[in-house]
Amino acid sequence: MSTFCYSQDTLKNETKWKLGFSISPELGSKLDQKKDNYPEKTNKFWPKYALTYGTSINYQYSKNLGFFTGLDISHKGYNRKISEQYYSFPAETPTYVIERKNCTMSGIVLGAFYMFGKKNISWIGQISTSLLYYLSHESKAVFVYRGNLKNFYSIESTPLANNIDLTISPAFGIQFKLNNRLELKTLAVYRQSVLAVEKISTYNRYLYSTGINFGILYTLGNN
Repeated sequence: MSTFCYSQDTLKNETKWKLGFSISPELGSKLDQKKDNYPEKTNKFWPKYALTYGTSINYQYSKNLGFFTGLDISHKGYNRKISEQYYSFPAETPTYVIERKNCTMSGIVLGAFYMFGKKNISWIGQISTSLLYYLSHESKAVFVYRGNLKNFYSIESTPLANNIDLTISPAFGIQFKLNNRLELKTLAVYRQSVLAVEKISTYNRYLYSTGINFGILYTLGNN
């Protein structure tokens, strides 16, 4: 979720309310918080594609400061290369196995922004928090054989530690005013879960993602 505005010397005679839409292609993975000095696992993790998009209503409190709220939908997860001992194989033993974790969440976003600039171009920084509900949570195993042949299987996921996710998202970027109604923006964004997605005896696991947020803003009312 993101917000958009532009810097002016005064807000007099201007509408302070703006409606926005944003989409963020991202890369996501996980962070593990180890318990009781448990040794580091040999499993290898690497990012997977993630996507966040949503709508927002923005209120410009002053020429620099504003607030926003809205609704986001987020798709994220992680990939990990796991050892063969987790599975019994139906035929030939694969070269390696990849677990793909996929989570879909939706919920409310609240945030604030600060921007500065001249004329039609402004720098903008923002911080937001998202309270998201898990709509789905699934895992798939990819058995990779010689010659890069692959078989896909649905597997049982580790139970969710929480049915909701609380995410903190700082962002910084640039915004362009096209005319009296429309503005465009591009922000670098990082999203970090505060609540664990999985908890087992050896670790707590948290999701994160980072990417580029693209958005458009439409000024409401008379302008």
